[in-house]
Amino acid sequence: MSQDRPNPRQNRRPRVLAIAFSCGPDMGSEPGAAWGMVQSIAEVSDVTVLTASTEIDDIEKHLAQEPDERLNFIEVLTPTKGIVHRMIAVHRQVWFLLYVSWLKRARKVGRQLHAEKPFDAVIHISYGSYWLPSPAGEIGPPSVWGPVGGATTTPWRLWRYLGWRGVIGEIEGRIAIRLGTWHPATRQTWRNVSIRIAETENTRRALPKDLRADTRVLNRAILSRIPEPPDRDRSDYLIFPSSLQGRKGPRLAVRALAFTPPSVRLRFIADGYEAAKLQRLADRLGVGDRVEFLGRVPRKEMFKMMSETAAVVFTGLREEGGCALSEAMLVGAPVIVLGIGGARLIAETNTDPDRVRIIDPGGAVSTARRVGAAMAEFSANPSQAKGSYLDQASVEAGLNQAVLDAVEMSG
Repeated sequence: MSQDRPNPRQNRRPRVLAIAFSCGPDMGSEPGAAWGMVQSIAEVSDVTVLTASTEIDDIEKHLAQEPDERLNFIEVLTPTKGIVHRMIAVHRQVWFLLYVSWLKRARKVGRQLHAEKPFDAVIHISYGSYWLPSPAGEIGPPSVWGPVGGATTTPWRLWRYLGWRGVIGEIEGRIAIRLGTWHPATRQTWRNVSIRIAETENTRRALPKDLRADTRVLNRAILSRIPEPPDRDRSDYLIFPSSLQGRKGPRLAVRALAFTPPSVRLRFIADGYEAAKLQRLADRLGVGDRVEFLGRVPRKEMFKMMSETAAVVFTGLREEGGCALSEAMLVGAPVIVLGIGGARLIAETNTDPDRVRIIDPGGAVSTARRVGAAMAEFSANPSQAKGSYLDQASVEAGLNQAVLDAVEMSG
């Protein structure tokens, strides 16, 4: 009997609703990863994206230049004016309250859209965290939750590289996670959604035992998109592209430089509150003349530098993702990666192990020494291998299969 029932999706592409607080073209970090996911999902469905106001102008400009009938972006406003906006810049807790408030608005808009013209599936893709609630399972159609992160923490033996502000952030983060996982709305999300995807094994293992077996693992940062990179020969210097804050591990990178020969040079191409302290640390370690602090460089310049560097250094101490890491591998640059959380998963998703060095975290000094050895190796013998070596195809296939599995559940 069921085989004779008409299929309303026959001869049409599935309709998917995506919840993406932050999403934008030609961007790094969260908006860039979400944009890559939307582009991937659009290969197998027509996607309506609920997004906040922060990147909507960039999206509209991009679609005006490169129309895409598969995509429809709907702005869900956020109260980011005046004092609220200023507080968000200072207080992370205020940002979370804003985000949770925005999710409620997105749920309302999603339900209205679903009532007007039903979707076949819904997916929550941007700022997904396993310890925060999601409206994905409350809108109506079968849902995909994730990839979500939030369970990676800094190994205690590396806390010395966080700095005092980083340590406070680490403690605050662990408290927030504990409180969030106790919240009834979060626990309801875990069980309301149809398909769960974790960004890392850490996050999958953080879920209740009965939910781990059928929770999939893939990292959204791997789906980052970049423009065509320049073709340049490699030099002997190294770059550090992550923001200069404790959790990104710039102190570890400077310590590691002290274990390298005098010819090894390191350029920091981002900014952050650690900049002045890093210069003082470098001077104290006797490598002040081998580090450069260039500040935040434009993305176009960053890709140029990645294309000609001996290696890109990633010493993030609690990375869930790592869009800059994915971008470096897409450019073709060799990478040195502290093997924690999502950074390890991304680095392992490679098609050329010769361009990857994954440093297992250990003691503070031994870890710095091994990072330094990798820096010296790449600096002395820059690889001239060209082209991307990040296996995006398998991750894209996994994401799209999860969406299609949810679509299939809708009958």
